[in-house]
Amino acid sequence: MIFGIIVLWIMGKGDFTQITQVNKVYWLGGILGTIIIITVMVAIGKLSPTHAIAVILISQLLVAAIIDAFGWLGTDKIPFTWNKWMGLVLMIAGVIAFKWKK
Repeated sequence: MIFGIIVLWIMGKGDFTQITQVNKVYWLGGILGTIIIITVMVAIGKLSPTHAIAVILISQLLVAAIIDAFGWLGTDKIPFTWNKWMGLVLMIAGVIAFKWKK
């Protein structure tokens, strides 16, 4: 928190009133960051680190694609085309093949 205040002071050139100009959705970043860190720790504890990181990467790409496809958070809409679906399917198949035990 102290680091955040220092960065705000430096980037805001000493003007803390800029904090009220931020889109309210962006305030969820800190909460989501905490949730992500906790779920990563739990996932690595229950799965192997390789599997946990692979699932996390696929999840992040899927959420980013959904945000782009719907134009959420002020982004331009980018269609989720068949080649992106195929890439996602290949990544999921790779995780399944990697996890597969004989």
